[in-house]
Amino acid sequence: MKKLCRYVSLCLTLVFMLSITVTTTAAADIGAGSTEQSLADLSTDPRINLYNRAWFAALRAPVYTNYAANYAYNTSLPTITGYIFGQGNYSDYKIGNSNLAAAGCGPIAVYNALRYNGRQPDICRIIRDYELNGYLMSAGYFGTDPYAIADYFDDNLISYEEFPDNDSYDEFYDEVMDNISLRRTYIVSYWIGPRITDGAHTVAFATNGGSIYIFNRYNNSTDLNVQSSLDAFVSSERYITGYALGMRSRSAE
Repeated sequence: MKKLCRYVSLCLTLVFMLSITVTTTAAADIGAGSTEQSLADLSTDPRINLYNRAWFAALRAPVYTNYAANYAYNTSLPTITGYIFGQGNYSDYKIGNSNLAAAGCGPIAVYNALRYNGRQPDICRIIRDYELNGYLMSAGYFGTDPYAIADYFDDNLISYEEFPDNDSYDEFYDEVMDNISLRRTYIVSYWIGPRITDGAHTVAFATNGGSIYIFNRYNNSTDLNVQSSLDAFVSSERYITGYALGMRSRSAE
């Protein structure tokens, strides 16, 4: 599978290295284990240990200073009005010092979820908000912070429930599967593979009639990806965080 948000893997590799220097208390709080654990041990651990928001927040900056120039450039491109299924087709759009194809899965997930929920989102404005409010990691080279989605929703008065960190996977799973026959909207961030170097991805998805409909699951997607269960594409070991949005009012057409 072609990796999405590939720069995230580089970012979290750096964070792994930084974790060796943090205090034992901090490491215990975020589930990283003993600070005596070596990088070699971490690289062979079959379970990824980076889930807590503190890891991702470490590489955020208060603001991306060139947000106005990026916004002017992005709004000069053809307007996106439909859903975004394959982010690999959107490399023209800038986000920080990167582009939407390489580092835009978070804003794309927000865009798709809001559109499914009956709003009229503008991807250029969402990108600008991410840049202006400091939601990028390392100026976009390492993607965006998956926990910044809650910040975006708070700033824009969007109703949601957050299921943060790996310990919330069972609760998020029950929320999705209990409502799989209903029309609901979700966002989930997860690791693509069992190693940190495999990278991470964030997608919006909807439930309806006993199925899960995933937007932008793959880099080259052209339509919804349909699954019958959350654990068909996100396991408990790879879950980072999830969101349930308020009731939607339109279908994925």
